[in-house]
Amino acid sequence: MRNTDLTDDSQTKQLSRIKKILFPLIAILLSLIVLAGILEVGLRVAGYNPGNVNYLSSFHEFDAKIGHRGRKNFEGRFKRPEFDTSIAHNGKGFRRQEFLTAVKEKSCKRTIHVFGDSFVWGWGVAQGEGFTDLLNKALPDVCVKNYGIISTGTVAQYVLFDSEVRKTVKPGDSVMVMFFSNDFDDNVWPGKVRGAVTNGTVSVLYEEKPFNSLKDRVERASYLFNYLSYKVNLYQLSRKIKKTDEDHARQGAFDPTDKRYVITRHFLDLFNKESKACGARFIAAYIATQGEMGESAANKPNKLANEERFRAAFLGISSSLGLETVDLLPLLNEYKKSNGNPKLTFTTDEHWNPAGHRAAAKVIENYLLSHP
Repeated sequence: MRNTDLTDDSQTKQLSRIKKILFPLIAILLSLIVLAGILEVGLRVAGYNPGNVNYLSSFHEFDAKIGHRGRKNFEGRFKRPEFDTSIAHNGKGFRRQEFLTAVKEKSCKRTIHVFGDSFVWGWGVAQGEGFTDLLNKALPDVCVKNYGIISTGTVAQYVLFDSEVRKTVKPGDSVMVMFFSNDFDDNVWPGKVRGAVTNGTVSVLYEEKPFNSLKDRVERASYLFNYLSYKVNLYQLSRKIKKTDEDHARQGAFDPTDKRYVITRHFLDLFNKESKACGARFIAAYIATQGEMGESAANKPNKLANEERFRAAFLGISSSLGLETVDLLPLLNEYKKSNGNPKLTFTTDEHWNPAGHRAAAKVIENYLLSHP
C-alpha cells in the first residue's frame, strides 16, 4: 500500500508539473490565435490592400511547356520601393491590354505579336501604361498582342510561340522579340526551360518545377499573412539590392562558341524562319540597359562594359542571321535628347518606368511607320 501511495503521489506531482507547463503554452497559443484574428479583421476593416514583392509565385503559375505563365484572369497589387501598382492578366495569363478591345480586334488589318520578359510584361507600370498598350492606342488599324512573361529567355519564348501562338499568325503579321542582355543567361539557367548543346545539336530542357502552392494559397487567403510575407520579402529584396550594388568583374569578349551565344542564335534563327513560313515579318529588338543610357545611380564601369559586350553579341548574332533588327539604344538616346532628357528607368529595378514605356512605344511606332 505504501509503494502504491508513493507512486500515486509521484504521478500526481508529474501531472501537476505538466499542467504548469502545458496550460500557459495553451494560453499563449490561444492568445496568439485571438491576436491574429484581431489583426486580420483590423487589416480588412482598415482597407489594407494585399501587395506582393515576389512577382513570380504571386502572379504566375507552373506551366509544363514554358515553365511558368501568368495566372489566368488574375488581378493583383505589385508593390516595391519605387512603385505601387495594380496589374491584371487576361484569360490566357498574359498582361491584359486595355486598348485591345474585341471591337478593335475585328477591324485590325494586321497583328504584331510581341515576345519578351519583364520589360514586355510591364514591370512596375499600371494597366494601360505598358508600351504594347500604348502602341495599341496609337495604331488604330494594328492589333498589338503582349506575350511577355517575367523571367524567361528566348528559349521559353520560342516554345510559347511554337506551341501556342504560331497557329494564330497570319500573312502580313509581324513577330517581334524584345531581347534584354540577361536573356543570354536565362537561356541556359538551370531549373528553367532552357537550351542545351550536345554534340553540336541544340535542344530544349524542361526543368522548371511547380511553385509552393500552399504558401501562395495562404498568402492570398489571409491579409495578415500577406502583410507579414510582404515585409519579409521587402527586407530580403533590400539585402539583395545592397549585395548586387557591388560592381561585377569585367568579362572578356563574348566567344561565339559560348553555349549562351550558340543557343540564343539557334532560337532566334528558328523564330525568324518559322515567322517567315507563316508569311509574317520577324523583328528582333534590343532593349537598351540603364547603364548604356547613362541612367545608373552609381558609376559601375565593369557592369557597363559587360552590358556593352552583350549588346555587341546580340547585334552580331542578328547580323549573321540577316534579321531585321531594331537597336533601341540610339533611338531612346535620341528621344531623350529631343524631349528634355527624361529618366526612363527605375533607379534600383533598372526596368523602364512609365516614361520609359512611353518612349519605347514612340520610337517603335516611328520605326514601324518609317519601315512599313
